[in-house]
Formats: sequence, structure tokens, C-alpha cells
Amino acid sequence: MKKIHYLSPKSMGNYPNEIRQFQAHLENYFRCTKQTQNFELVLLGENTNLAEINYLIIPHPIRFFRQDNQKIHYSVVSPIWHRYLLKHSPKVKILLVGVTYLPEGTLNYINLLDPPNDFNTFLTEAQYVADFPFEMLEDGTYKDPWREKVRIYGTDAIDRTKIFLKGHERSQSENNLSKPLSDINMYFNILCWHLKEGRDWQTTVDRFLNDNTHRIWQRLQNHWKHHQRDLELTPFFAAVAAIEEQMGKIRDFMSIPIHTLNREKVLELHPDHYTQTIRTILDEAIAIYIYDKAFFNTLNPILCL
Repeated sequence: MKKIHYLSPKSMGNYPNEIRQFQAHLENYFRCTKQTQNFELVLLGENTNLAEINYLIIPHPIRFFRQDNQKIHYSVVSPIWHRYLLKHSPKVKILLVGVTYLPEGTLNYINLLDPPNDFNTFLTEAQYVADFPFEMLEDGTYKDPWREKVRIYGTDAIDRTKIFLKGHERSQSENNLSKPLSDINMYFNILCWHLKEGRDWQTTVDRFLNDNTHRIWQRLQNHWKHHQRDLELTPFFAAVAAIEEQMGKIRDFMSIPIHTLNREKVLELHPDHYTQTIRTILDEAIAIYIYDKAFFNTLNPILCL
């Protein structure tokens, strides 16, 4: 029996009915359609070996509710999955599945309300990830054919992740993880350096582990919570878990009453290592798939020497 993997996020804000509805449509189609009974639906998980999958079903678009602004949002995540698979498993076929009537011939798209008459033919004719190579043009710009051809409804996950990393152009300090992460990393760095140098304990703590540090930490937590759900829809399972682990360590450190801390304890915990690790994860596991030049360089490392 052939396996078809499918993407289903753990949560979609406060709109879990969307998950159940999509899964019900999907399972009903594969259970009740004679042509699809030889296929097994398998939920894509954190430990799935991408090299062993042949087909990946992605909801298109994903509809979810955001509690922070009480609005329904739409997200298209296949462009970011296409880049990730192009790097790691280019022979996968991404199958976009939804309940929207899109123009005939839309890229690898199955409308569950009006599915293909011949599923096997659809699978055969569906295009591979590798059929849409990411290229650099003669003028130095980049061409992403999948992103150009897929119909974008709502937010492209690549653009959404750029906001997560760097913020909106008009107010970058207000909408990204980078600014509070850099600020608290600076505080932790100076704190540990001063303590290593033997500076006065009380003066150092008053300057670099104060109410402002806690405000920055709260802002960092808020940004992470806000965007963490979005990242559940992307291939970055391991990166999200690793960042959450480091955030937990910072959370533990910031919850220690100051009067119970001392020089040796701070230097033993070394909180600056936590923030630096998060920065490394963002750069090496996420950003390289988001920014065109960085992604091209990962595909063509010899050209970058």
C-alpha cells in the first residue's frame, strides 16, 4: 500500500474545527473513493524521514483564527515547504488540498468537494518539487517558480517568517524576535563579562539584571508565543523545539529571585549562552530558507566559495 503523508498543524489558534473539518474531508475522500483505497494516509511528524516520503499533502490555504486580533487569517505554507524539500528531498510531490474552487490546472491541486475523476492519473501527472528549481538570474535577482505559480491566498509563510525574524519594514523594532533577543543577549553578555572581571556584584546586578531586563524578556516571550504557532506549519519542527528549550532555560533563570543569586551561580548558568544559541538556530536552521540569497547559497555552496 502506497503512503501519502499529510501536514496537519497541532493547533490553528482557537479554531480547532478547521483541523477536524479538513481531516474529515481528507479521510472521507481516501476511505470512500475506490481509486484511493490502495493508499494509506500518514500524518507527517517530527521524526518523519523526508527522504522516505513520496507525496506530501498540504492544506491550501490554511484558515485559522488569531485570538490576538479576533480575525480569521489565511496562510499559504507550500512555498516554504517547497524550498525545504528542494534542499532535502526534491523527488517529493507536494499535493495542495482544499475545499476551494480554483482555476482548472492549478498546480498539483485537489478540491475535496470536486476531486479528480482519476486519482492515479492525477498523481502521475503531478509535478515534483525538483521540477521547480530555484535560480539566480543574470541580473542577480532570484527566481522561485513554485512561489510564482502557486496561488497565494492570505499570507505567504515566507513573508510571515521574515516578519518573525526581522519585523515590518516600517517598525522593525516592534514586530520581530531579533530586537528583544539582541537586547537581552547584550544585557546577559555584559552581565557575565563584568562578573568574570570581578566587578562589584550589586552594581552589576542593578545595571544589567533590573526591571528593564525583565521588560525586554517579557517582550521576547510575547513575540515568541505570537509566532510559534505559525512555525508549526513549517518544516522547522526541530528548530522550534530547540528554541523552546532555550526559552525555557531563560525563563527559569529570569524567575530566580535576585536575592538568591550570586556571582558563581550566574557564571555557572551563563544565560548569554541561551540567547546566543537561539540566534544560531534562527540563522542556521530557519533564515537560510527564507532569504533568497542565503537559500541559493545553500543549494550552490561551490558557487559561494
